[in-house]
This record gives sequence, structure tokens and C-alpha cells, in this order.
Amino acid sequence: MDDNYQYLIDLKKYRKIEEIDSQSHLNKVYLIENKETREKYVAKSSRDDLDSDSLKSFIRELKILIYIQIPVVIKLEGFSYQDMDNHNKITIITKYLENGTLTNFLKSPNLNDTNRQIILCGISFGMMLLHDHFIIQRDLKSDNVLLDENYYPIITDFGTSKVF
Repeated sequence: MDDNYQYLIDLKKYRKIEEIDSQSHLNKVYLIENKETREKYVAKSSRDDLDSDSLKSFIRELKILIYIQIPVVIKLEGFSYQDMDNHNKITIITKYLENGTLTNFLKSPNLNDTNRQIILCGISFGMMLLHDHFIIQRDLKSDNVLLDENYYPIITDFGTSKVF
């Protein structure tokens, strides 16, 4: 990862707003804000120390996000070698999507047949592009699909993925 310093971010330029995924036993996920621009992002940190075996999946996810930058995959803003509490834990910073997960949207009264078709086609197209880049996602579920401002699907969570 040493050749990817263009993605290195100083987390002192951000402030923690709230924890947004307290259910994960592997990661801490926070909504953060750039102090200068007021733009919101998601910071995902490993709960384990940097020398842990479970960190391999975290690093794999980071490498995939650096490698694959297509519109149907969550946009990587950068990473840090520290977490939001300044501990030595890798943190991945990605774009924040206000519409949340597909899981939540499926319960929404705004869901109609057009939305369903757009989401289905978008996920299928995204998986096709990932496979064209030799990436197998391996954990595709509605919790790992976010929706952008137009309710287009964005695939996320590549910790269990494989690259061939």
C-alpha cells in the first residue's frame, strides 16, 4: 500500500459526528465531516490492531477500492493509518450516501416498480463490471448496497471479496 500515498488522509481535518453501525463486531463505522468543507463521509476502522489476522480482509477491501473506481462501487476518498480516536488502526474513508442501504429502502413507501427495475439493473451491471475486473464480491446483500441521491445502487463492503 506504500505506493498509494495519494489516498492518505489526515483525519485531524475531520470531526466525528456519530457512530452509524454499532452492530458490527469487526469494524467501527462513523459518519464524519470535513471541518473545512462541511462535506460528510463515512469512516470505517478495524476494531482489531494492525498486526491482527482479521485485518487482512480490511486491507483487501482497501486495495480493491483503490483498484476499482467505477460509478456502481462506493467511492474511496482515502485512508489513514489511524482511526478517529488516533489509535493505530487503518481507517477507510468513503463517500457518504444519505439514502442509506437498500435494506432500509425496501421498507419505504417510496419504493415502486421503476425503482425496483433501476436497482436490479444497476446491481446486475455493477456485478458484471466487477467480474470484468476479476473481482468476486462474495457478500452481496441488501445491507451492502447503498443508494445515491437518485436511488441508484452503489455496491460496498469488499472485505470478503476475491481478486483473480
